[in-house]
Order: sequence, then structure tokens, then C-alpha cells
Amino acid sequence: MSDILIENLQAINNQKNQYLVPENLRNDVTILGITGSLIELNGETKAVTPTTSSQIITPTGTGKNALTQVTVNAVTSAIDNNIQAGNIKNGVSILGVTGNYSGTSPTGTINITSNGTIDVTNYAEANVNVTSNYNAKITTTPQIELSKIIAYIQEVPLINTSSLTTLKELFSGCTSLTTIPLLNTSNCTNFQSFMQGCISLTSILKFDLTKATTLASMFIGCTALTNVPAFDTTSALTTLTSMFQNCSSLTSLDLSGFKTSNVTAMGSMFNGCSALTDITFGSNFSLAKVTNMQNMFSNCTSLSNTSLNNILAILPTAAKLSASNKKLYYLGLTYDQATTCTSLSNWAAAQTAGWSTGWA
Repeated sequence: MSDILIENLQAINNQKNQYLVPENLRNDVTILGITGSLIELNGETKAVTPTTSSQIITPTGTGKNALTQVTVNAVTSAIDNNIQAGNIKNGVSILGVTGNYSGTSPTGTINITSNGTIDVTNYAEANVNVTSNYNAKITTTPQIELSKIIAYIQEVPLINTSSLTTLKELFSGCTSLTTIPLLNTSNCTNFQSFMQGCISLTSILKFDLTKATTLASMFIGCTALTNVPAFDTTSALTTLTSMFQNCSSLTSLDLSGFKTSNVTAMGSMFNGCSALTDITFGSNFSLAKVTNMQNMFSNCTSLSNTSLNNILAILPTAAKLSASNKKLYYLGLTYDQATTCTSLSNWAAAQTAGWSTGWA
């Protein structure tokens, strides 16, 4: 075979390799063993009516496999059945529909003096003055529930409380309250839940507690409270249950001014004070009449050895606490804390008074 013939055959073969590929052949034809994949386009035109949801447009005609033109019709009020004159403000046009709705504007002011759910739909304003001296001014919202308003109170004025004998739950649930003025509490006996759940309070002033009989749950749930003054109480005090429960940011407490000779309940008094390191009791902090101290120090995981020793110092005064409850674990102290207590200087006196760790 001549060189020229060989060259020509190679050229033909190269050309075959270059152009003889499926995409260059009709899809129903095979040439020299190569089956084509080229499909002849058969397009159609489509007109689309807009809707409130997305649409995927595809050819639907017989034998049609492509789109040559898509026409999207203009949006009209037919797109939503609620586009009607009666639903549109008077003088406003939406998609060719001009509104004629005038509506009703609320007017006047309603004065609210008691708690509850009040319909204020037709009023422009509501002045709230409930019996606990919360004051607020709110704009119209259908069905205002006053128990929820207190969560938005950030500060209160210096109100006259000199004649009040109870401040029970006065600021309970005021989660946005950041400060409380120095109220006159000289005649108040009941401080139960006074500031319960005031999670934005970081410090408080020194209120007069000289006539207080119960401080139960006074600061319970005040998780941001870091500073409590050294309060002074008298022997009128009978209940301290959960007073500082879940005050998880408190690091120190000075209770040297507490007179507790008539207190009967101290359960969970410091429960959840996880940051509390230092606690001081005075000579008048007596457990003489206490019958409930359960979980008094539960979750107080940061107590220093000095504070643990201070706790041991008051235990011998618990004359009325049942013998079965004279155990450190009954107070909520951990195993490690109780073990530490056995090496402290006041442990011997506590043992003599019948106290044990509670662990074998």
C-alpha cells in the first residue's frame, strides 16, 4: 500500500473520530456503529396567567418538546378573591380596584383600676391604675391582660407605702424591673414574694424590716441580684422559707442583723444560690424554734470553708428540729461539703448537739 493511500486513510479516520459523535447524529440513526442523540426541537408558545404561587412552565402539546415563547399575562385583581373595594381603604387602589372602606377609629380613654381581662377595642388609650400602685399608659390592643403588663415595667415612682402592712407580691413577675426606690416599709409585716421573679434586678436598697413577720420567697428567682444590704429584723419574724432561693448571682450575704428566735421555717432559704461563697450569721441568728430546714443550702455549691464553719456554729441551737433531720444532707449539703465539715472547728459542737453528716 502506497504511502499516499495510507495518509488518506488516516485522514479519513481522524475526520471520523472528530465528527462522528452522538451529538452530531439524529437520535434514531446509527452510522459506523455510532448512535445519534441529537433531538429535533419542536417548540410551542405558551400564555401564563399569574397566581399567588410559583408555576413551572413546560410544553404540553402533542410532540412538543420545547418552548419557543412564553407570555405572562398582566396581574389583575382576579389573582386574589379578597381584592375587593370593601377590603381596601377608601381612596386607595390595588390592581385596578379602588377601596371604599373607611373603618372605625378608636377614640377616648378608659380608666382601669382592677386586674383582669378588659376589652379596650373601641378606645384610643387605656390608663391603668391598679390597686398595687402600678401605673402605665398603653395604646389600644384588643383584650389587654393586666397580669402580663407587669413584665414590661422597668421602673416605678417613689409611691407612698407608709400605711401599708403588706407588700405581698407587689413586684412579683416584674421581669424588666431594674430598680426599686426606697419605699417606706416601716409598718409592713408581710413581704412574701415581694420581688419574686424580678430577673433584671441587680441590687436593692435597705428596706425597713423591723415589723416583718414573713420574708418567705421575698427574692426568690432574682437571678441577676448580686448585692443585698445587711438587713435588720426583730423577733417578730417567723418565716424565712425560700427567701433567697435561686438567687444564683449572689456571692455574699451578711445576716448579722437577723433576729430569728421565733422563726419556725427556713426550708430552701438559700436553695439554688450557686455562686454564694460567703455567708455570715450574727449572735441573734437562732434556730431555737425552727422545725423545717429541709434543703436550706441545696445547690449552694460555692460555699467557702469559713461559711461551712459558720453554718455548723448555728446548728446546736436547733432545739426543736427532729433528731431524724439533724443531718447535713437534710440541709442539702453535698457529700463533699459534709466531709469537709467534719474537719472544721465547729463540727464537734454540732455532733454533741446530735448532728451527723447523714452518710454512713
